[in-house]
Amino acid sequence: MAPIHYRPEPNPLTTPSSYKLHFIPQDINGYDEVAAAVALKNPNWPEDMVKAVLMAGNAEVHRAY
Repeated sequence: MAPIHYRPEPNPLTTPSSYKLHFIPQDINGYDEVAAAVALKNPNWPEDMVKAVLMAGNAEVHRAY
């Protein structure tokens, strides 16, 4: 398991001053890599369809929040 990388950053909204953690992503996969992995496990689903579903789902989450 990989370690979690982070960097403390000052939080300007608090008095007295405090810090918040800024997490730094490591070894992340994009839509293409995830779609390829899902398509390997589900041979009836084409990779481009899986990618379209992932992107549509992510867009819906961003639109809702």
